[in-house]
Amino acid sequence: MRLPEPPAAELRPPDDSDEGFVAVEVVGPLSRARFPALCVRCGAAADRTLRLTRLFWRTGSDDGGSYVAASLDAPFCRECVRAHGRELRPVPPEVRRRLLRSWAVQSLPFVVPLGVCLWLLAMLGPELLEAAARGGDPLEVGIWGAVCGFFGLMALAFAATIHSRGRMLILEPAGAGREYPVQIHRGPLGSRLFVPAEPTSVAAALDFSDDRSRPFDPERHRFRFRNHEVAARFEELNAHLQWDPASPRARLAGMLRMALVGAAVLAGLYLLLEDLLR
Repeated sequence: MRLPEPPAAELRPPDDSDEGFVAVEVVGPLSRARFPALCVRCGAAADRTLRLTRLFWRTGSDDGGSYVAASLDAPFCRECVRAHGRELRPVPPEVRRRLLRSWAVQSLPFVVPLGVCLWLLAMLGPELLEAAARGGDPLEVGIWGAVCGFFGLMALAFAATIHSRGRMLILEPAGAGREYPVQIHRGPLGSRLFVPAEPTSVAAALDFSDDRSRPFDPERHRFRFRNHEVAARFEELNAHLQWDPASPRARLAGMLRMALVGAAVLAGLYLLLEDLLR
């Protein structure tokens, strides 16, 4: 959900430097990475998890691009989870109203047909019940049932569309970067509000990237840890998944990319020569 208004507070630009972090790049989706049973922040024994979410900008759509949210569940200890809860701030009321208002506007095209379907069901439902109660002709009951079933399914489809529009209400950050940590707040009727916010001192202990793969590469993500001991254990657990740019698979992907570029250049030269020789 794209909104023209800037957020209530500006965020600092994403820090892509590895200063103070230990970085590990792992092949596969975020959920494939294995974490040690240690608190990501302090290194104590972890007995629970926190869901960390980030916004990533992806290009390629008709409007030039859009934000998507990616999450992972990272292990933390009880004390760090409590500290995280104390540092969280509620979503500002004006941001909450703005996101819910945008949901209402986006839902308007589906509210009217939903109302029409419900009205028709209210009109046709008694006819179906009356035909069934008096033991009417099976064909008549079947026709009324099919009509009511059709409008019932249409109503469910419109209601599901309205609900899905509210599952990811994103307040897009203004200005300085393309990746941001977000806090997820629950709204009415199952809606979820994704609001960019500076991470707590607990959540800042772990950072992760969007898919960094290039054409013909496998999906891969970069994890950055402030706690070096936890990073070392994470690296051990995911040794078989770590990305090696010198591996045969990576070299093959590079050759395929070069072949693709070469084929595109040759195709362009062929078309150019064909046009010149006409």
